[in-house]
Amino acid sequence: MKSKTYSGGASITVGWIDGPTAKLVESVTGAYAGGGFDGMIDLAYSNYAWLMPDGTAAFAKTRGTAGSMGTVPSAQQMQPSFKSELVRFGADYVFTERRYSPAFYERAASKVARKYGEDLAVKVSDWGTPMLARDIMVDGAAEWASTLVYQELARRMPAEV
Repeated sequence: MKSKTYSGGASITVGWIDGPTAKLVESVTGAYAGGGFDGMIDLAYSNYAWLMPDGTAAFAKTRGTAGSMGTVPSAQQMQPSFKSELVRFGADYVFTERRYSPAFYERAASKVARKYGEDLAVKVSDWGTPMLARDIMVDGAAEWASTLVYQELARRMPAEV
């Protein structure tokens, strides 16, 4: 897993190629967000975290926006260790950005092809090369794999919508 961290303004974006799911990464990075935003009432709010001696963090508390008729409830967690400190991180938002390598797409597209009986091995060199997918011309291997999935979903949908 390769990673990069970019800080700009009051946000941090953590990006990586392949590796774990965004949900798994967000379960770790979420505690480092110093705030949030409730778009229902156009109101920002603060988050606090417990900072552990090893540098990890855990959610501590937020007043949320429910007191202002918003959708984010107030919440609080007990101090996990007497050595932890209550902090508010400077970056309000921590975004994640998972990307996929061509080799990842190659494996996924080839797996989809095998599942649906297509006799076609997708190679990285095919990206951007026009190809035929079940009698439909597509621009490249990535679109081809998506087309197979969409066709399968269409077959499973009821005739009347």
